[in-house]
Amino acid sequence: MTDEDFSQVSMLSLFQAELETQSQALTSGLLALERNPVAADALEACMRAAHSLKGAARIIDL
Repeated sequence: MTDEDFSQVSMLSLFQAELETQSQALTSGLLALERNPVAADALEACMRAAHSLKGAARIIDL
């Protein structure tokens, strides 16, 4: 394996951890919105989690 291969493996591991964290945030936010569709804080949390995932995916060229 080259250094680049090791770097990519570690970036994928970091992405997987980020994916799990942000997925939990999205799930919590969506459940909160289901209970109260006008909860601005829940919507903001969902949008922030989605934006974080988008950025993390872009970093690893997904």
